[in-house]
Amino acid sequence: MQTLAFNIQGSSPEPYEVIFYLIDGKLSGSCTCAAGQVSKYCKHRLELLQGNAKAAISLNKSDHATIMSWYSTSDVKAKVDELDSIKKDIETLKNKQKSAESALSKLISR
Repeated sequence: MQTLAFNIQGSSPEPYEVIFYLIDGKLSGSCTCAAGQVSKYCKHRLELLQGNAKAAISLNKSDHATIMSWYSTSDVKAKVDELDSIKKDIETLKNKQKSAESALSKLISR
């Protein structure tokens, strides 16, 4: 098992601790934020994995590069890619909905 830890400044006065684990080729992580403590979606972990380290208080660039390399071939990345695709589809559907609502409004307002 390999582990790497980072301190991230979030909305809390105290920094969050984000720890990533590589166990038998599987990537996982934990965060001390409220969402992370109950195993929910945590933006602090995801931002580090996707290369955004601006909130990092303690950042070893070599460790960050290592985390990103773990991420690049992980099943986590595949699921993030799927989620991003779904978010784009939702945005497209929201735009179609607005357009249809506008067209309907014009039709019934004559």
